[in-house]
Amino acid sequence: MKILLVSEAEIKNESIIEQNVDSKVLSKSINNVQETQLQPILGTVLYQSVLQGVYDLATNATPLSTQMLDMLENYIVPYITFSTMSNFIVLNNYKLSDKGTIKMTDAQGTAITSAEIEYAKNYYDNFTTTYKKNLVKYLVENQLIVNVRTDKNITDESIGWHLERNRIFMSRRSE
Repeated sequence: MKILLVSEAEIKNESIIEQNVDSKVLSKSINNVQETQLQPILGTVLYQSVLQGVYDLATNATPLSTQMLDMLENYIVPYITFSTMSNFIVLNNYKLSDKGTIKMTDAQGTAITSAEIEYAKNYYDNFTTTYKKNLVKYLVENQLIVNVRTDKNITDESIGWHLERNRIFMSRRSE
């Protein structure tokens, strides 16, 4: 049984994803985010603990600890929400069928280019990075991932090279 830390309804209510979106596709996106992005951040032990806490709350009303509730509401849920929106953009626009990969539009929809899809995905990836940064900071500050191998990598600065009249400069800028 898959345990979603954020329901499809919550994602729809807290994001720009419309209410008529197929819940099957959205729940797969949420589950993929949890398993491929959140679990590496939390580490297996903490991730399983969070899943168990949510399961116990849902099945027998066992309350969550104050710390777990804070972590879920203020760090995990926003991270999953924006990461799911970012992933959903591609999932919702392209489908694999017996005719190959097709671009989905409805009768009133306007076809968009892959560059526009990439722009929208990058927009939500920026939110995802921010929420990941906040989550990792929270985990470290509360010593929830001490001496545990987790994904703490956050790309929030860019480094580039500037070439000017045969001289090379390395520049660093925050994004």
